Amino acid sequence: MTPYPLIPADDHEYGAACDARWAKLQDGPMLDDKLLRMRAVATTHRTEERASDILDRADKSRNARSKIEWLHKAIDLGVAPSEGLAACRKGCVHCCHISVDVGESEARAIQKASGRRLNLKAGLNGDDAEQRIPERQRRALGVSCAFLARGACSIYVARPFACRAQVNVDEDELLCRLTTAEDGYMPRVPYLNTEKYKAACSVILGNGERFADIRDWFPN
Repeated sequence: MTPYPLIPADDHEYGAACDARWAKLQDGPMLDDKLLRMRAVATTHRTEERASDILDRADKSRNARSKIEWLHKAIDLGVAPSEGLAACRKGCVHCCHISVDVGESEARAIQKASGRRLNLKAGLNGDDAEQRIPERQRRALGVSCAFLARGACSIYVARPFACRAQVNVDEDELLCRLTTAEDGYMPRVPYLNTEKYKAACSVILGNGERFADIRDWFPN
C-alpha cells in the first residue's frame, strides 16, 4: 500500500495556500451561499423533523445493533443536504488516515458486516478513552484505516458514525491534506456542523461504551 504523503510542517507554500483559502472562506460569500442552499433543501425535505423522529426510534430501540442502524440513518439524513456541495468525493482518502474513534457497539456492527476479527482488548472506558485521544491521534496520523482498500472504503455501507458526520463544505480538499505538524501549522477545515447528531449518539448509546481507534479494534 502506498504510504500517505504527509506534507512537511515547514512547507510554507502549503501554509500560505491554506491561509489564503481560509481568508477567502471568511471574507467571501461561498460558505454562506452553500449554507443557505443546504437550509433550503433541509426545509423542503423536512430534514430536521425526520431526523428527530429517527433519533427517537434509536433511543427507544432495545438493542445496540438497532440503535446503531437508526443513528446511521439519522446522520445520513442530517448531512444529505450537503450532497453536491461538499468537497468530499469518492477517492479522497485524507480522513482515512486520521484517528477514527469507534465505540464497542459500532465495532461489533462493523465486525458483523465485514467478517473481520474484533480485538475486544482494544476498548477503553470513559476517562481513559478521553485522556488518550491525543495519543490515538498521533499514532493514527498518516496510517491507513483498516478498511481502506484500493483508494475506497471497503465497508462504506457500514462505515462508522464519525466518518458519516465529517463533511468538508469547502470547494475542494486543500484544507484536508495532512501534515507532519503536531504543534506547528495545522489547517482549519470548514466542517458541516453535526454536533447535534454527535451529542444524540453519545446520549443514546450511553456512558458504558468502550472506545478505541478503528485500527485497534481491527488490527491488520
